Amino acid sequence: MSFFIQQSGDNNPYNAIVDSQGRALTKSFTQTFNERATKQGDAYNLNTGDITLTTGASGVLYFKNNEQKTVIITSYIYLFGNSTDGLSSEDGLVQVIENPTGGTLLSSTAGTIKNRNVGLQSRIIDVDWRIGDQGKTVTGGSVLIETRFSSPLGRQTVPVETAVPQAGSIAIKYTPQASNSSQICQFAIAIYIDTFA
Repeated sequence: MSFFIQQSGDNNPYNAIVDSQGRALTKSFTQTFNERATKQGDAYNLNTGDITLTTGASGVLYFKNNEQKTVIITSYIYLFGNSTDGLSSEDGLVQVIENPTGGTLLSSTAGTIKNRNVGLQSRIIDVDWRIGDQGKTVTGGSVLIETRFSSPLGRQTVPVETAVPQAGSIAIKYTPQASNSSQICQFAIAIYIDTFA
């Protein structure tokens, strides 16, 4: 004889079965926190749009979490256009700085945030985020992630999850390859609010 555990209102009511040999059989599905947050409207993209950079290090993106809950950065996304005059033998360098304390990037143009649930664009997140430009500076903090790209071109994704607690922040700096005189780039982060902790 088998026994069924039924959940009221379920189209497929048997969620667990105890069979005649006493074994519990269940149905389950797996969903990441990121996927669930996206469905709930708690996941966002922050993208700088096109920035034209020349030489030296420039602060390109700043993000500070003002939410009471931790925000998780799931990936850093970089889009590199063609470099004019850049040396193919040289690397481009992207640095993620944790908790910067100053610099002109922190007071630059505010960016637009996009909810990754297209039906919940009116749902917002309480953060400060800024779009940088050529020569914007970042001071203080320490290097959290450093990535070199050989002759950077196209879309590059760095899937390093980063937890940013309330009042925590990150900045992204980019140094084009040597001799570059013009390169159009975009920088983005994919994030969600950790409502599961």
